[in-house]
Amino acid sequence: MENKRVDCMNVFARMGPDDDAQDCGNEINVVGRWHHLSGSGGVCIAECASAEALNAWLLNWAPVCNIEVHPVVQDAEARANIQSKPWFIPEQE
Repeated sequence: MENKRVDCMNVFARMGPDDDAQDCGNEINVVGRWHHLSGSGGVCIAECASAEALNAWLLNWAPVCNIEVHPVVQDAEARANIQSKPWFIPEQE
């Protein structure tokens, strides 16, 4: 969406804290955002329990930028997920 870069930057630059809160809604906690000001993207870390809320927020920006989502979990959750798989081989005592 190279042709929408300036539009996206202008919309974002006009926003303040209240706009940010309204943009993401009350089901999403934005931990932080870091931007490549060259217009090549950035990183946002957010917490939410609802895929619907996340999709609603991302759709606000879909007309002006490409967004990739990579769900992550903490160590304990990752280990439990892996250990629940039939191919997991526990250490033999």
